[in-house]
Formats: sequence, structure tokens, C-alpha cells
Amino acid sequence: MPRLKREPLEQAAEPFLDALSGDWRRVADMIESGEPLSKPIRKMIAEHLRGNSPPPVRRKRSQQRQEAAICYRVFEHMENGLSKYAAIKAVENEDSSLSEETIKNYLRNWKKGL
Repeated sequence: MPRLKREPLEQAAEPFLDALSGDWRRVADMIESGEPLSKPIRKMIAEHLRGNSPPPVRRKRSQQRQEAAICYRVFEHMENGLSKYAAIKAVENEDSSLSEETIKNYLRNWKKGL
């Protein structure tokens, strides 16, 4: 019997977290392709279909603008010849309140299409 590959924890939780924020596309893709659904996702779908789900969490426009400005700073460093890693480190050094992980999250949000 072939061994099933296990997804890393953050990849397994990603559809659940996206659905919590109101983006149901990944969950819909999982249902359509016949992927197994975890108990939390099944419970969330049932609550949503019953009309008991909370409204999606929306980020404020000012937060979106701040994230976009940070992404642009990373892109500027990359245009000047730095690698992505070096550009993230440069922005982190410019603004001590930002961690590397925060900048990566902003870039991930940018890629998803804010």
C-alpha cells in the first residue's frame, strides 16, 4: 500500500485560515478535486451553510497601504540587484519594528492579491 504524504502543518491549516478570513476558494477546490477534508474544515463548512459563520475579517485600507509600501521597498532593493532574501534583510534593517517573518507575510499577501 503506498504511503500517504503528510502536508506540513502550515500548509494543512492554510485553507482553514483562508476560509476564516472569507476566502473559500481553496476549500472549494479541495471539495471539487475530492481531497480529504479535516474535521475543522468540515465543521466550518457546516456552520457556514447553516448561516452561523462570522462575517469575514477585512483589513483596513491603511494597513493595506502600509503593507504595499513595505513590499515596494523590497521590490526596489531587488531591482537594484539584491536577492529576495537580501532585500528582505535590508528592509528589516531599515525598519527595526519589522521582523523577517512579517515582511514575508506581507509579500505573501501581495502575491495573493491583497
